[in-house]
Amino acid sequence: MRGAVPMHTLFCGSRRDSKVANPQLRGQSMQFLLNEPRELPVLPFHLPWPQEPRPAQVCQRLSEHPDDATCASEWAAALAMNTKTFHRQFHRYTGLTLGHWRQLDRLLLSLERLAPGVPPSSFYR
Repeated sequence: MRGAVPMHTLFCGSRRDSKVANPQLRGQSMQFLLNEPRELPVLPFHLPWPQEPRPAQVCQRLSEHPDDATCASEWAAALAMNTKTFHRQFHRYTGLTLGHWRQLDRLLLSLERLAPGVPPSSFYR
């Protein structure tokens, strides 16, 4: 490959020369690797997890039991809050509505199960 430098050579040097030929290049490469993850966009399949305990409790339950059909008003009652307040807080801490979050959670679970070859018909038994 013309112009390509193996990663190992950048950080450890080549076998012929144990000293890195260009320390500046090595430093720039290290800086790139340290900064790059911060600049990557959030993938569309990112499932936001709330830091607030009450919405996190709902998310935990739904992740553990994807077939749970508890609606927002039932969650609000269980958490001793108004339904509108529940909707606002859930959206505030996740950026999604409860329905959208639940749908994305189920989609990600399905993708995880499909990856090793588990048939879709066995998902929610």
